Amino acid sequence: MLKIQEFISYFSSISEASTYLKRNLGIDCSAELDESHRAMFLLKPGHISDMTNPLVREANCLMLYADGEIMAKSYDHPYVVKTADKIPSYFDITGAICEEVPDGIDIVIYNVDGEWRIGTRDSIYGKTPSLSKNVPGSTVEHEVKRFLAIKSKPWAKSFENVNPFLCFTCNFVTSSSNNVMPILTSSLLLTGIMNSETGKEMSAAMVEAMSESLNIIRPPRSTLNGSVSLANRLFNMRALCPGLMLRDKNDNRLFVPNPIYAAVKNAKDAGTLLRPTHIAKILKACRDKADAVTIMTSYDNFRPMLDLLRSVRGELIQELIMLWAVAKKEEDLKDFAGMVQHHPLNYVLFKLRNNEATDLQHEVEHLKSHKLVNLAKEKWEKEFDAASRSLKTTGG
Repeated sequence: MLKIQEFISYFSSISEASTYLKRNLGIDCSAELDESHRAMFLLKPGHISDMTNPLVREANCLMLYADGEIMAKSYDHPYVVKTADKIPSYFDITGAICEEVPDGIDIVIYNVDGEWRIGTRDSIYGKTPSLSKNVPGSTVEHEVKRFLAIKSKPWAKSFENVNPFLCFTCNFVTSSSNNVMPILTSSLLLTGIMNSETGKEMSAAMVEAMSESLNIIRPPRSTLNGSVSLANRLFNMRALCPGLMLRDKNDNRLFVPNPIYAAVKNAKDAGTLLRPTHIAKILKACRDKADAVTIMTSYDNFRPMLDLLRSVRGELIQELIMLWAVAKKEEDLKDFAGMVQHHPLNYVLFKLRNNEATDLQHEVEHLKSHKLVNLAKEKWEKEFDAASRSLKTTGG
């Protein structure tokens, strides 16, 4: 029994428990009726939920019958760590599986009363509206079934001899799922398998075996041998990948988000509110020139501003390098201040002089976004205005 099932059992009904879960833990609980008018409940963490709470993490696309028994479930919500050096001590990184997180829609394929069904984080029966422009009124369930039917008809034929207590967590990647990474062809990727009898996650070896048996591909993955291999994996991660999912031998899961993906998604979702500061945040997240080129290739309207900000940042670095080469020889603070006073980033040189910083380039590359935007506007006003128009805005 899951901890959240045990918690719900202290209430007279799931409906009563859901009031407490929503108010105190931010867990959303919605009800749907099946064809026989039985009530089913879908639980998922909300935006304000504390992801360190075990009840919240268990309530990750958790589907329950009215009596509290599990109908289907995704794996527990992973603990989020922003950098490789923040890995918690309980996580055994040696031998952990490291997967690229697909940029699609999370779904669960599960069995109820002998029938295989498709659910999402928002709907037990997959009634989440699809973004497909080709099929008005289509749902995620319809799209996944159409995709699976290409391989076998009927779509659930591949699952005929599968244990009905198994729940398959997949990610459906399609051009209609509002991706950040440009998608050419749709794909379905298997990311985990749960047992609805026990609520426990099945082994990584079984996930690999079922992937082959069901002909459902897996995300790009590798086995880690320590923190250095994780750091290398993060550095070599594709620019527009959402992040990395780590699973150790004890089935603990961690998610390491990709800051480039987050910055591009924020800019993409800004719509008419897109500003140069969005692009500056993207540039700040880029690891190298290759990342910037990837983004400019994928988002043509970002190109002029991203290119301009890169150029301005490069100029600032060169200016400071040359100014520092001369100014650092001045022993008198007053003479030093007089030499650097007119540069807008003179504070960086003072930090170097006072041993508060050691890497000039790093300091400039991590300027606050609005600061870089304002400097670009001052240095290259005409070019800045033209680049702003490509974003359909003139603000900063």
